[in-house]
Amino acid sequence: MRSKDIILFTLLVVFVSGCGRQIRGMGELLKKPEPGAALFESAENKYSSGRYDEALRLYSSYIDTYSESNLVPAALMKTGMILAGKKEYDKAGETFGRLIRKYPKSIFSDQARIQMLEISFDRGRFKEVLSMALRLSYKSLPRPLALRADIISGDAAMALNRTRDAYTAFSAAYARARESEKKEVTKRLMAVLSRMSFDEIAAGITSLSGRPPAGYLMYRQGLNDLAAGRIGDGLDMLRDFVKRFPGHEFSARAEKEITDLMSVTYFKGHEIGCLLPLSGKYRAIGEKALRGAELAVAEAGKRYAMKPPPGIFVYDSAADPTTARKAVKALSDKRVAAIMGPIVTAEDAADAAQAEGVPIITLTQKPGIAEKGDMVFRNFLTPEMQVEGQVSYTSEILGLKRYAILYPDEAYGKTFMNLFWDAVIRHGGEIVGVEPYNPRRTDFSRPIKKLVGLYYTLPADLKKSPVEDFATEDFLMNETPVCRIFFDGIDQLVKAVAERQPPPGWEEDEYGAAAAGGRKENKKEPIIDFDAVFIPDGPKKAGLIIPQLRYYDINDVFLMGTNLWHSPELIKIARYQIKKAVIPEGFFANSRRKNVVSFVGAFKKTFGYQPGFIEAVSYDSAMILFETLARPEIEYRTALRAAMINMPAFEGVTGKTMFDENGDAKKSIYLLKTRRGSFREISVPQSP
Repeated sequence: MRSKDIILFTLLVVFVSGCGRQIRGMGELLKKPEPGAALFESAENKYSSGRYDEALRLYSSYIDTYSESNLVPAALMKTGMILAGKKEYDKAGETFGRLIRKYPKSIFSDQARIQMLEISFDRGRFKEVLSMALRLSYKSLPRPLALRADIISGDAAMALNRTRDAYTAFSAAYARARESEKKEVTKRLMAVLSRMSFDEIAAGITSLSGRPPAGYLMYRQGLNDLAAGRIGDGLDMLRDFVKRFPGHEFSARAEKEITDLMSVTYFKGHEIGCLLPLSGKYRAIGEKALRGAELAVAEAGKRYAMKPPPGIFVYDSAADPTTARKAVKALSDKRVAAIMGPIVTAEDAADAAQAEGVPIITLTQKPGIAEKGDMVFRNFLTPEMQVEGQVSYTSEILGLKRYAILYPDEAYGKTFMNLFWDAVIRHGGEIVGVEPYNPRRTDFSRPIKKLVGLYYTLPADLKKSPVEDFATEDFLMNETPVCRIFFDGIDQLVKAVAERQPPPGWEEDEYGAAAAGGRKENKKEPIIDFDAVFIPDGPKKAGLIIPQLRYYDINDVFLMGTNLWHSPELIKIARYQIKKAVIPEGFFANSRRKNVVSFVGAFKKTFGYQPGFIEAVSYDSAMILFETLARPEIEYRTALRAAMINMPAFEGVTGKTMFDENGDAKKSIYLLKTRRGSFREISVPQSP
């Protein structure tokens, strides 16, 4: 290859690759014979064959020998590129700097500046890249170099999470890029749009006034609206985008998004599905829940001006997983807005609802149910709510700090024991004693004495033979006759304890000192170093434990249990012994709260009996859905789901209710005490 041809090839590759035009002054440069042309040609041959170390040596020799030659800037350019390729960044920077300082008007000077941007980026000096880019004179740069500078500075801004600077750089690059170059720029532009806020993209759309790349911003904004649950706004933005940019590379995707959303998330009217066990052994529970939902339909029709009016489609889950899944599919096909229930087969129904894309509020204690998907919610009284509610009250309001736990050595007791312990620690308290007991026995003297350091024998009238314990059936223990807490063998013992006569004045003050239990031994006083004792068991078993606590002079402490204590059996058995009790509950029909009084009155008038927790939580769940659906902007299931996640606390008859980001209910619960042989509500402000 002749020297003149080599020089032309070098200049075109290094400087104007992709430019498509002749560099001004090139002809004049090539017409002049240059000294040392053979040495320069030899360096070029080594470079083109990939023998960079030899090329570097020859370029350096040429620069030192022929320092006044017009080819020195080209030699410096190649030298810097070789050094940068070898990651000898300091030497490469010195070489490019020398080229810029000594030959500022050279056709290679601008190229050297871009190469220095590349070096700073490769070294992770992203702030330095942005600082250098600001000093560039973009107007004087050839288009390919300006395009490269925009891309490098945009990448540096992305690395620094400076989304606005990155957007500015990539927008400029998009304007400079030719059609063959836009694909690479578009990838970067969409990446930065995914990081920009809603308001930033909106401002960008306004400023562009329909000019490119406005289409990309509109498409991204439509997706943002959909992800945030603003389905109507998202659909409007995507439709406008398709209309204004019909040939855009994303227009087909936008049309598919619109079609898919309309087919999956659109619901018909203001109807919800009720999936409940209306046959089989859980029928009584399902019927209670249905009555609560039916009352909610009537109340929502009066309270909200909904057109069309609210309604429900009722399906029987039959407590069967397969039936529940089929029912969810049938309800989804009917275009219901959401589903409430089921109770027993909640996991299977939740999986099916998530697959169908329909929001579902399950009524279950099962942990982790709301984590099955973004369409799955859970509204129920959980063990976590119970312990948190009462520990928060006793610690923060009453000022108790030291607790003891007496629990049955089985799954129910262990679950509550661990949750209670965690709650006490969270509130800055201390567990000073933990004792398990055999759930199949009725003599609790050993674990009680361990708590207080006593070793006396329990009297015969409080100590009976062991009986069979109950099998817990989730929340159903306190709701239906088929789930008795104890077998009948314990009833006679309970009756004997309950018939003991109370001392005079026992009913005057539930927080007063309890009567001495009658322990006549004076051998040793109990060591009571706790303010409250937590007993997570059923009312009959707790009713037997409490007199034994009093027998051992454990009198001036608070008694804490679970919602199972809210039973007439507890008062019937323990009677005057149950002082200073704090009992958590999900619903209290005798509450004086206005909404509860109204609900209970309407329910008794309609169905002829006083509602319990199942009726109340079903009513609240349905009312949450109807209240949200009453908002005119809620037209799609995804919008309903987003509105429920972001809703303020719902003032329900089961307390204030909110949903966390997973769809799990956060509720304020009722706290009860006993007085004069009945349960009374503890008035204390709570937040979910």
